[in-house]
Amino acid sequence: QSLGSAGTLLEGADLKRLEEAHEALFKHLWGGQGGKMRDVALKEAKYYLTHTPAQERALLEIIPQAMVKTCPLPVYPDVGGLITPEERRAARQKTGLPDNASILLFFGIVRAYKGLMILLEAISKLRLRKEPVYLIVAGEFWDKKEPYIDAITRLGISEYVLVEDRYIPEEEVRPLFASADAVVAPYTGGTQSGIVSLARGFGLPIVMTDRSAAGMDLSSMDGQTIAPAGDVDGLVNAILHCLKTQPVITQQQNIGWQEVIAAIESFKK
Repeated sequence: QSLGSAGTLLEGADLKRLEEAHEALFKHLWGGQGGKMRDVALKEAKYYLTHTPAQERALLEIIPQAMVKTCPLPVYPDVGGLITPEERRAARQKTGLPDNASILLFFGIVRAYKGLMILLEAISKLRLRKEPVYLIVAGEFWDKKEPYIDAITRLGISEYVLVEDRYIPEEEVRPLFASADAVVAPYTGGTQSGIVSLARGFGLPIVMTDRSAAGMDLSSMDGQTIAPAGDVDGLVNAILHCLKTQPVITQQQNIGWQEVIAAIESFKK
C-alpha cells in the first residue's frame, strides 16, 4: 500500500520481487498461523525494504542473508497539502461538537497494540480535570469491539467519544483530519505509523508514544509530542502539552519518496 506512489515511478524496473517488510514482520498480525505464514511470505522475496532499523534487525533475524535497504516512511504525496482554516471550520461544524471542544483523532484499524484502551483511560482522566476534550475513533475494529465499548461506558465518557467502526473511504479522510486539533497514535507495539505520515502531510499536531516514534527522524518533524508507551498519565500530560501549546505547522514537511525510490533502484546496481 505505502509503496504505491513509488511504484508508479518505477514501472518497468527490472526487479525480481520486492517485499516491503513493515507490519509483516510481526507474527501476531498473521492470526493463528503466526510466524509460519509470515516466514513463508517473507522468503518469497529477493529484495526487502524496511522503514526503521528495528524492522531491519527483525528481518535479518528471520532471513540473515536478506538484501535489505532501510528508509523512513514518507509523507503521502496525494493528501492535498496542509488543511486550511476554512476546511477546519467547515469540518468542525459538521461534528456538532461544542465550539470550545478540543478534538482528538484516533484513526485506522483498531488492534490491541494500537493503544486505544490506554487512550480511553487518558480521555477519562482529562474529563475528570474538566478539560473539554473529545475523541473521534475512526476505523474498523479488528479486535473485538465490545471491550472497548464497555470501557467507554465504565469510564463514563460515552458522550465524549464518537466511534466510527467502519472503513473510512478516501474522500472522507481529509475532512475527518480537518475536524481534529491533534492526531493521537498511542501505540504500545508495531512500527512506524502510516497514520502519523498522513497527519504530517495534513500539517496536524501529533501526540505519539516513543514506540510509534521509534526509528523516525524527529528532527524533520514539527508539532510532535512524545509520551512513554503504555503510560496513561504520560499520555495525559502529552495531550495537555500539545493542546496548550497549539503548535502551528506552516508548511508541509519535506519528507518525500525520493529516498524510497533511490533505495529500490539501488537493488538493480
